[in-house]
Amino acid sequence: MSKVGNLLMKPSQLLKIIRSPLSGQDVTLKPFLIKAGEPAEGIILDSEEVVGKLSNDKFDFLLSHTDKLKLTHQLSQGLKLPEYIDLEFKKELLHFSDSRLTYDNSWRIHADRLLLNDGFSSSNKLTIESSNAIKCDILFHAHPWSGFAQIKLDGVILDEIDLFNPGNSMERRYEINLDDKHHYIEIIPTNKKSKDSQGTQVIFEKIYFVYDEKVPITEVKENFINYGNPFPQIFVDLAKNVASDGVILDVGGGIRQLGDERYVNVEYSKYPQPHVFADAENLTFKDNCADLVLCQGVLEHVSNPFKVAEEIYRILKPNGYVYADMAFMQRVHSQPYHYFNGTLWGMENLFKKFRKIECSSFGKLSEVIEWILRESGVRKYVKSTEYESVISQVKSWDSLVKDDRLVYVASGIRFVGQKG
Repeated sequence: MSKVGNLLMKPSQLLKIIRSPLSGQDVTLKPFLIKAGEPAEGIILDSEEVVGKLSNDKFDFLLSHTDKLKLTHQLSQGLKLPEYIDLEFKKELLHFSDSRLTYDNSWRIHADRLLLNDGFSSSNKLTIESSNAIKCDILFHAHPWSGFAQIKLDGVILDEIDLFNPGNSMERRYEINLDDKHHYIEIIPTNKKSKDSQGTQVIFEKIYFVYDEKVPITEVKENFINYGNPFPQIFVDLAKNVASDGVILDVGGGIRQLGDERYVNVEYSKYPQPHVFADAENLTFKDNCADLVLCQGVLEHVSNPFKVAEEIYRILKPNGYVYADMAFMQRVHSQPYHYFNGTLWGMENLFKKFRKIECSSFGKLSEVIEWILRESGVRKYVKSTEYESVISQVKSWDSLVKDDRLVYVASGIRFVGQKG
């Protein structure tokens, strides 16, 4: 996790480089909410056909059939003139050390940003004390090890929610309306889980209070934090040379954020950080629009990595750069959405249209061995001292594995290239 900048590319700027996923032509945005002079909600059209929506400042081109029908019906009824707002309700982020949060030592900070409980006992509740908020906005971290949580308001059960999410981790929002009086909210792990979950964990990402006070909508909301993988140094160096009005696309950026007006996170999963939700095999960007593309840890999770490489080539400007990497000897992860691993020669073939600047391996031998052993489950059946002795021995061999041999056993392969 690292702190980054505090600016975002505005929706009006982003619209200039977006194209239809159907025809590849320009799209039309029919806004019905304008916030501080920028479109925030609306319907995206290709001619007269609905292809996406703008929601909470995010462009979404992954609509369900039902969503498209609803938006099409809304359009047929005639859209009213857009609403303009310059004020919003005041929100306060509660830090996990805030005195209004009460919990015992069974809760722990995980990955520097999450508050986690393993969910083994219903006595390990977390209490949120509110005195004058009109709403409590709770962001849970739903993932394959999550269980059920019970939610109470002033001792009365409001809900019991299943926080399990298959394959990967997602934000799960739960809002509790209050009346600006004194209240106690209890979040109680139940030690219950769905049949597919691997655990009973209850995890918080963020907790907000919302107050009955309007404040100006400002361009800078907060200092953004990158919760995803660190940006590769090669990418960071290339980004320094992108012009101030240039475009940097992060294809499959996940929960990453850069806080840079040039940066656009394009993602398939509905995380809170991305700017655009789209399919990497059919990117909703115009030809020759990007100066730099990052595609890190994505290619093993798409059904057609060759199509993704073609799309990256299409959207890059002439002389634009790409940084991409892919799992090689990594174990299966984010199942069931892990389809392929790639060798050095496979990566060169994927990006054969580009002028190759570098194609190399990364990840020590010991990292691969430790990851495989941990995933295989053998650690549960051998003595801890025996296991640690094996790992220690393998680590001592890392320096013996030279680059020309590491390409056969590395964790992953990276490619850096330039569009001719």
